[in-house]
Amino acid sequence: MNNEIAITGFGCVIGGEESLERWLREPSDHSPSRRIDPAVYKSELSFIPQGPFELPRIEKIVAATLQKTLKSAKISITDENSSRCAILMGNTYGSEEFKTSSLRGIERKEPAKIFLVPYSATNALAAKMSIMFNFKGPDITFSSGAVSASEAILVGSDLINDGRADIVFVGGINVICDDLEEAFDQCGFRQESCAFVVLEKKKSARTAGKKIHATLGDGRHGFCADKDMQVPQKIIKSFLGRGNQTKSRSVILNRGNSFGEKFSDNEKFIKGLAGKKNFISLDDLLGNTFCASGALGAILGSLLLDGKKAIKEVLFVNQDSFGSYVSMVIRR
Repeated sequence: MNNEIAITGFGCVIGGEESLERWLREPSDHSPSRRIDPAVYKSELSFIPQGPFELPRIEKIVAATLQKTLKSAKISITDENSSRCAILMGNTYGSEEFKTSSLRGIERKEPAKIFLVPYSATNALAAKMSIMFNFKGPDITFSSGAVSASEAILVGSDLINDGRADIVFVGGINVICDDLEEAFDQCGFRQESCAFVVLEKKKSARTAGKKIHATLGDGRHGFCADKDMQVPQKIIKSFLGRGNQTKSRSVILNRGNSFGEKFSDNEKFIKGLAGKKNFISLDDLLGNTFCASGALGAILGSLLLDGKKAIKEVLFVNQDSFGSYVSMVIRR
């Protein structure tokens, strides 16, 4: 991945809170709402034309978070730049909300619910947001579970470097479905979350006078077979190097849902190597954030670089329960 890609904005909502900075300062001093209330974001959603049917809850949350992200990056979508704007999203297990709601509505012969059926498709949210926000570039949803938004960041960087887009919005959402609430809890779910980051060419952003929160460095994705669980350790060892380099480098780890003891050895290894001050477990901090973890990890990395001047680089390692992993370096 070309290291000239910059993060120029971001936005997130986690259990009703809108900033990760407090989580970093006071990780244990939190009692967030379990669910996100879309009614709180009426002003962010006021631009949406009111049709005959109300937007599904999941679309309201994504649209409100995306609107906040646009404001953060100081981006206005116009006829001139809309064709150069793309949106990439991690797939959401919360799309089950569409399916169950639609099927119940059809059983009760509620005509409005029939219109929800197409939106249960894998690519529905990215496609719907591209229409709603007038993004005319690529819109793609990645169906690779907990690492999907992380993979989307790598592909978003490629889209920019290949000249297919100038601005890429990458995000994911983690909402709970009533029918799956017990299963969510067993996987470490704590609260709903939605997050987006904005990617642009660093040179273009700098020329435009935009704030550059961080720069994306090397990124890779792959798969760890059961017999080869040392791959994340090798990546982390290579990143941290030896001696005093650990003081200027930090590691963010997301284990993915129900990975259990298989990956706990890697976490112990990281804590022992980097030290507690240079290590953040996304799972321990926020619980299982599923496909929103990629965007949240990138935001956390940006905040670490901004808040801790001694930190020059952050490695984000994201892995799901099936062994897929994505790693990326985030620099000043």
